[in-house]
Amino acid sequence: MEEWIKRVKKLFESIIGVLKNPYLIESMSNELDIQLMEITNLKSDNTSLNETLTKLREDTYFLKESEGELQEQIKDVSKSLNSILEKVVKEVSKLEDYEIYQRLQFIDPEGWIIYRASQEILKLDVFKEFIVEDSMGRFEESDGHDLIGYLEIAAFGDCTYRIVGSMHEVLDSYTIDYESQEYKAYQDELYALASKKLMGELYNKEPSIKLEFLQNYMEESGQIQVDQKKEGLQDLGDTNEMDSEEVTSDEVLDEELEI
Repeated sequence: MEEWIKRVKKLFESIIGVLKNPYLIESMSNELDIQLMEITNLKSDNTSLNETLTKLREDTYFLKESEGELQEQIKDVSKSLNSILEKVVKEVSKLEDYEIYQRLQFIDPEGWIIYRASQEILKLDVFKEFIVEDSMGRFEESDGHDLIGYLEIAAFGDCTYRIVGSMHEVLDSYTIDYESQEYKAYQDELYALASKKLMGELYNKEPSIKLEFLQNYMEESGQIQVDQKKEGLQDLGDTNEMDSEEVTSDEVLDEELEI
């Protein structure tokens, strides 16, 4: 009991001490005012956040509704587009394989589809046929159009080679008889397979590509000017020596050859 009385007495003494210190009371009062102001600001911020959250929820709901409507519109447009595409493809399919390829090659600007078609027909691998050239970095920036030229050189070329690095042979020059029956048969098969691959690829393209194809068809229908086949994919009909990849012996010796 006495201990409890002592604690109460000590508490009263503390309170009296505080009351006798006006600066402490004023400091506590100011601190309370600051905290009350912060609470008021927090309540205001909370109200603003709730309003923003409500607006965002409304916008999200609106966007979801708009997205659903847009998806339905896309489906309708895609369905109509595919229907028109089917009809045009049937008409285009009546053309010669080379003409079909000419109409569709825009969807394969780097020529990888026709390169793979050539690979299938010739059953050759550029990087195995031209190991030295590959090790010299000849093909690092090549696209399908570049590589198909080497496939045809390997298959049909009458080639000459020169020695580099004292023991390795590198292609020096070549000629191809583009008028031979063998080459013409290959070209017929090539354009047939490439056009088939491109036609299949067309259906997987986005609507903008399909629309471009339809637009081109409307503009070119009945007015196609077919280039002579002997011009090939990149003027490979030129039976002169290859000039785009010519490297002199001195230049080759300066390169680091890694086999």
